[in-house]
Amino acid sequence: MDSDKTKNLFDKLIIIFLIMQPFIDAVTCIQIKSHISFLSISSIIRGIFFVLILIYLIKQKINIKCIIYFMIYFLLSILYNVLLTNNRLSIEIANIFQIFYLPFFIIFFNNYYNEKINNDFILKLSFIYLNLIIIPYILGIGYSASEFYEEKLGYFGLFYGGNEISAIIICLLPISIKSLIKNKNKVISIIYLVELLTCVILIGTKTLMFGIIIIFMYFFIKYLKNNFKYFSNLKKKIVIIVPIILLIILIIIIPYTAMYKNIIKMANHFNINFSNLFSIYGVNKIIFSGRLGTLGEINDIFINSTLLNILVGLGKTTVIYSVKLIEIDILDIFYTLGIIGFSIWFIYMIISIKNIKLNGVYKFTFILLIIISLFSGHILTSTNVSIYLALMMLLNKNGEI
Repeated sequence: MDSDKTKNLFDKLIIIFLIMQPFIDAVTCIQIKSHISFLSISSIIRGIFFVLILIYLIKQKINIKCIIYFMIYFLLSILYNVLLTNNRLSIEIANIFQIFYLPFFIIFFNNYYNEKINNDFILKLSFIYLNLIIIPYILGIGYSASEFYEEKLGYFGLFYGGNEISAIIICLLPISIKSLIKNKNKVISIIYLVELLTCVILIGTKTLMFGIIIIFMYFFIKYLKNNFKYFSNLKKKIVIIVPIILLIILIIIIPYTAMYKNIIKMANHFNINFSNLFSIYGVNKIIFSGRLGTLGEINDIFINSTLLNILVGLGKTTVIYSVKLIEIDILDIFYTLGIIGFSIWFIYMIISIKNIKLNGVYKFTFILLIIISLFSGHILTSTNVSIYLALMMLLNKNGEI
């Protein structure tokens, strides 16, 4: 990476890799829906880039010990799964790579510089994701949530999994808004907001709806904090009245969304009413979509398994085929990798974010996604989401706070 030519080539590869992300997910979705059992295109490309990132860090002499220890752990895990379990090796290898993707990409983006990857670049990526939902819907060629989950309503366009595409849109949104505010292009801003609202209605997940509400509240509060004392009395009244009007419109719109219909459908199916809504049972079904029940089942398997299983994990294969993933990332990491694997991952996360000083919108976005991962899965363990979470490190250096 010493020569300018090599550096320029590497910079272009990283930009191409990031631009490819929404299209990789779209192709993978089509592949899954078409029942093509060959290794997914996303696993191949993101796996290659994971190795490329490790090579970059080694060449730059960055956290070499971490990479060596990771490779030792990885090889021991392969031996364990080959010799002592009936787990499918390909699934377990993919699981380890997916889990450790985030800490290593945080380390990479914190030590990598590329001024072309900035807020405006993220806005363009966000537009691509939104249009890969809206355009297929218009053309009638995308996929509905019911095609993947029989009990759910919603529309995912050319993406697989509502939680993942919701998390990606949420992760890109604050940076996109920052870009729109700076550029002050009203036409682009209106188009973006209309497309965003359209996707919120189409996708229909609680994660996306509440995530976007929190993001707009963040910008609104920040705006008031910086400007309210300078407002005239008329303008003060306007900034109070407008949010109230928007809230009323939101309340009117929500009953027509797939999110609301999914909640009502679930409430009726599990006999949830006002009397038990705030009970553990009601919270589990409505807020956690039954994940706490799955947690109980997985935990029973875990504590009643062998000491070796407790130390090195049940493995993703065992969890999937005996019950299913909990879909709360930190718990899925713990139960699939065990005490030892989880401890190693946690240490790597601490190492990756140690001495990193995220500011402003980048800090807000990172914390928001971490909080969401405590309620909804496929964020810390999904490479297509964790790439953007790690990218906050680079954006923090290149963008305005």
